[in-house]
Amino acid sequence: MKIHEFISKLQSLSDEQKKTIIIIIVIVLAFIFGFFWFRSSAERLNKLGEVTKDIKLPEMKIPEINLQETQTPTTNDSTNNITK
Repeated sequence: MKIHEFISKLQSLSDEQKKTIIIIIVIVLAFIFGFFWFRSSAERLNKLGEVTKDIKLPEMKIPEINLQETQTPTTNDSTNNITK
């Protein structure tokens, strides 16, 4: 079948059939592009992981906080202190 015959056959289809064909083509292309995008993203993330594994961040010491010393008095304790 020649290209000209194929185009005239497509032109003779109803609007619903044309929409269906376009939607199918778009979905197939989306899957193809998505596959290649996902594959290239995975490769780039692997390369990024290889580069960053050699980076050593400085260690930070976090001081321990004793919560019993830093607690505020309850309302009953503060009212008892005021009345005394």
